[in-house]
Amino acid sequence: MPRTIDSDRLGLPLWIGVIGIIAEEARAETPSEQLGHLIAANDIDLGRIAYEAFRAQLADTHAFAIVAPAADVPNLRLSIFDAGLGRPVGGWDQLKPTVSLLGSLTRADGTVLWRKADYVSTSNSQTPAFTYDQYVNDPENLRLAFRRATDLVTGMLVADLCRP
Repeated sequence: MPRTIDSDRLGLPLWIGVIGIIAEEARAETPSEQLGHLIAANDIDLGRIAYEAFRAQLADTHAFAIVAPAADVPNLRLSIFDAGLGRPVGGWDQLKPTVSLLGSLTRADGTVLWRKADYVSTSNSQTPAFTYDQYVNDPENLRLAFRRATDLVTGMLVADLCRP
């Protein structure tokens, strides 16, 4: 005589299996988390990109001597307010970079000599646009997009700093 299947004992593993699938899907990375991991894994350091762009553009102006930090030398600080990807107005399926930076020049005593914030939004025509999949499949697209956006913002900050 064949053995029967105990439905009570069979139901529990199936139920636990379904919960496992649901839990796995809930644990999956969000697109934002996935891009964050790609940025970290591919050494896309927005701070370094901004610093290098600002330093190179400032050096090209010959308006300031770039020297090692010292007690009597004003301190130039560059801060990233925001950086991300967004859809341009019009609902494209492509994403463009957004970057907001704050630059400040202060004396050692804390006196602010210059302070300016600027940004590049998704409506900027000079930044590249890629689909989400193009960013994920080729992280160099992330580097290119953020480098271009950062170049534009640092250019605006340097122009303001060097304005007579």
